Amino acid sequence: MENNYMCPKCKGYLNVGQHVVFSVTTAQNKRGILLLSPTLGDYSVICHPSMTLSEGEKISFFCPICRARLASKKHTNLAKVLMVNEKNEVYEVLFSEIAGEQCTFQVMQGNFKVFGEHSQLYREFLDVVRKGHPYKNL
Repeated sequence: MENNYMCPKCKGYLNVGQHVVFSVTTAQNKRGILLLSPTLGDYSVICHPSMTLSEGEKISFFCPICRARLASKKHTNLAKVLMVNEKNEVYEVLFSEIAGEQCTFQVMQGNFKVFGEHSQLYREFLDVVRKGHPYKNL
């Protein structure tokens, strides 16, 4: 069984087939649907050909069900969704909203896994996590 991803607000499932579906808006106010891999550390992206994502551009992620903004409250460049694994354990998954930036954090009860070559850009964020600051409302 693969991981399921949910909106932290409406708890709606974001998985469709082999993708996690998001509504997005670019810095140039282009709107569209973005499909990401459900595998943590796989940074493949599928979108409409007219939806050009410029390296380094901030992309705002939204739930396609309730339209809630998925921004993390603890870091302006990270989005947050919930992930439920095959054991029915719920994790917070934080990922970069910067196009081309490969950075993902899987968090549960003070434990976390780090994915992506750009994760060290969030060294200060990781230090906060390691010092045991609460994860509520990440």
